[in-house]
Amino acid sequence: MKTLKSILSTIGILIIVIIVGSKIFHYFVDKKQEEVAQKLEKAMQNVRKSYEMKLKEGYKALQDGNYTKAKLLFEDICKNAELYEIPEGCFNLGVMYLNGSGVDKNLTKAKQYLKKAADIGLIDAYATLTVLETKEGNFKEALNYAQKGCKLNSALSCFMAGAFYYDGDIVERNLTATKKYWKKTLNLLPTARRPETPNRKEELKKTICNAMPNLCDFNLTKGQ
Repeated sequence: MKTLKSILSTIGILIIVIIVGSKIFHYFVDKKQEEVAQKLEKAMQNVRKSYEMKLKEGYKALQDGNYTKAKLLFEDICKNAELYEIPEGCFNLGVMYLNGSGVDKNLTKAKQYLKKAADIGLIDAYATLTVLETKEGNFKEALNYAQKGCKLNSALSCFMAGAFYYDGDIVERNLTATKKYWKKTLNLLPTARRPETPNRKEELKKTICNAMPNLCDFNLTKGQ
């Protein structure tokens, strides 16, 4: 009987030792994984900062007319755009190919880079894709991009979507839809990234107000 009790006691102690040992083991494993994750995050932040510096260099190269340097920098950034969430390199490449700035104009490549920028999260890319599809005569696709951009609060995209319904060339004229999109445009304009300058924002507002004075009167009463 004593032998049985002794065996059970020993087993109990062993179980406790195993449980405690397991917890200690997992503690150190978890701590090591946390340290590795922190180091990886820090390394990614450093790489991201280096890409942000390259992006600034690319903008400077564009301003200086050094398109070859700008293209190389933007291509390098675009390769890892998803990983580091920097879509601007792809966007600028798309605009270069769209306008033929320092490269042969290529709407296929422009669309490829702009779509990549949009997919990563740059809402401004939707307005540019709207322009591209319009140039190619893909009007339904152009409207689709304008509507997508507007849902993501791009002021330019909302304006373009409203313009499609106002003109009535591509889709049936619908002033109710125009009012919806342009009202949102006016609400977004004060803090919008694009248009980039106050003058261009004012021009956009005047276009809407000239076409729909009542909409602007309503908007002004809201303090916009």
